[in-house]
Amino acid sequence: MELYKPDTCLKIVMKLSEKYPDIFAELSEEIKSTSEESYTTDESSTDESSSDESSSDESSADESSADVSRYEYKVICSPIPNKKKSDKLRSQGKPCARTDFEEQKERNDFILNGNLFWCWDDAPENKANVGDIFIFWDYDGKDKGEKGQWRSGNFHFHKVISVRNPSERLPSWHVNVGQSHRNVLELSAPKFTLTYDQMINYGAKPDYHGTKYPKAGFKHGSPLINIIDEKFE
Repeated sequence: MELYKPDTCLKIVMKLSEKYPDIFAELSEEIKSTSEESYTTDESSTDESSSDESSSDESSADESSADVSRYEYKVICSPIPNKKKSDKLRSQGKPCARTDFEEQKERNDFILNGNLFWCWDDAPENKANVGDIFIFWDYDGKDKGEKGQWRSGNFHFHKVISVRNPSERLPSWHVNVGQSHRNVLELSAPKFTLTYDQMINYGAKPDYHGTKYPKAGFKHGSPLINIIDEKFE
């Protein structure tokens, strides 16, 4: 059976929903109820079967490794301005993170359970790997510093689930001058969100100048890393 890329699957779903709205709605409800039922069953059985295993693992684990974090990943953060670039700048090939971010949200609005097809490009160095953490800084424009620094917004945390070649960039990204060499990162659904103030309190120092690999606040054993470990376990 031929496998389709996520974009193609999305188009098929949209076409089916337009052509057969009644049948599509009925199937969606059926799939949703079935998936929820199976999830509940699997979760309960997993908890029961893993209780003995976890106790044996805990007893045999080395005491020196009891507090070791699963910190084997990088963190990538991409700032999203609150305003879109003008049509003139867009026509000149200037990237517009807000436009691309809104496109990501629209791609997921049509999916039954939502948030299945998130993706973004890597930082210029292309260092991201599967398992790394990706953060969108969704700036709301409500607060700025004396020099124009962003001081508000929300930070949405995803996990990198696949790294694709630059040749697989979305068609709408092809006009973005200077970014065609970047890998495409396929992302999980957003797992949790922190506010700007929370990030600062946890020791982060967000930089609004392009996609980067932040270090401040993300050291081994830091509150942010502990939260990430807990949310993505």
